[in-house]
Amino acid sequence: MLKRPGLALAAMDNKLAVISLLALDDFHDDLGEDIALVEPQVLVGGFRQLFQDFADHVRKRDLTVERWLDDRSRKVGLPFSLIKRARRRP
Repeated sequence: MLKRPGLALAAMDNKLAVISLLALDDFHDDLGEDIALVEPQVLVGGFRQLFQDFADHVRKRDLTVERWLDDRSRKVGLPFSLIKRARRRP
């Protein structure tokens, strides 16, 4: 595998790896052995576009409510943050 524990931790809650494998299984159910006919450049382009779309979605989401909850939780002394520092955008 990739030996990327940071990736495993980051994708743990949304089950990225499991969902990807289930989607691949559905793709195999649909195409069967014809999966071999999909050219590598089509796969690379498709995955790049898919992950770019996911990144765009995350970057464009409205963080107003999440920031409000984060600020309020700190004011009342809750020991957690709803938004990870790495996700904050100016």
